[in-house]
Amino acid sequence: MSEYLVVPIQQCEYAEKHGIHNALAFYLALKFQDDKFRLNCPKYKAAYLLADIKDSRSRKKYLNTLIELNWIGYNPTSKVYHVNGTQKIRRFFGFEKRTAVKIFKKDLTEIRTFTFAAILCYRLLVIGKAKKKKASEDKERAPEKKRGVKKRFASKEVIFDLENDLLDLNADHVGMSVKKMGELYDLSPSTCSELKKKVQDLGYIKYRKVVKHLFSMKKPNYSIRNHYAFAFPEIANKLRFTKNYSTGTIHLGVQSYDEIFGNVDIKRLPSKKFKKSANFCASPLFFDVFEGFQMKLLKKNKGR
Repeated sequence: MSEYLVVPIQQCEYAEKHGIHNALAFYLALKFQDDKFRLNCPKYKAAYLLADIKDSRSRKKYLNTLIELNWIGYNPTSKVYHVNGTQKIRRFFGFEKRTAVKIFKKDLTEIRTFTFAAILCYRLLVIGKAKKKKASEDKERAPEKKRGVKKRFASKEVIFDLENDLLDLNADHVGMSVKKMGELYDLSPSTCSELKKKVQDLGYIKYRKVVKHLFSMKKPNYSIRNHYAFAFPEIANKLRFTKNYSTGTIHLGVQSYDEIFGNVDIKRLPSKKFKKSANFCASPLFFDVFEGFQMKLLKKNKGR
């Protein structure tokens, strides 16, 4: 019996989008036990205890959901259920991404928190790679002379970072605001804030507060804060004063989104030829790409 399983990130996203976290946990618990089972066998009991699904009505509900999704198959003649593998599910749903996450048995009882953390760590990994790619491209380019003179207050750059915190590649740290998390998961910011705290408590992520430096002074001058609040009302509630007790210097800064360090083990599924099954059910993204491809062909034919 394996100590962990590898779950496609798109399967986690599907469960998060459709709210079938418990069904996903039940599927993984059954997969931990064996790929075939009957309802009266000890492995089935061990599976629903592992997923902490003790109610018989809930078990029946989740089992029917898994059969409808074709994550589990059923043979009515032999009354044997079989757990479909990762590659078959990827073909059936059109999950073409090879990215996957490692999940352990202890994670099944906190499956909602785990899927939240897995998707978040994957998105942050994508942003981090994009930042590194942009940095390497900037180094390869010839240095260009910057126009204008740099002002004493670098507020415009700070505002730019705050407004584009999800896709901004110029920021010096990788993270995501609670507001952007709400847009990503289609949840309220308060719910994302609670899940973020729970995710950290369980050790899936670590984060630290980030304050972007604006100005330093020897004595507190609150008129400077009022100046920034008047010039940029959108950051009025994010201005923070901090003090360096070793030097006695006071700093004025803007509270930015937290820097997040993911602790979910992200893997790559084996590179195999991706074949569509006879019962292929592609994701909406597949149809969007296919429709765009058809439009390109029509334009090309008209130009001839």
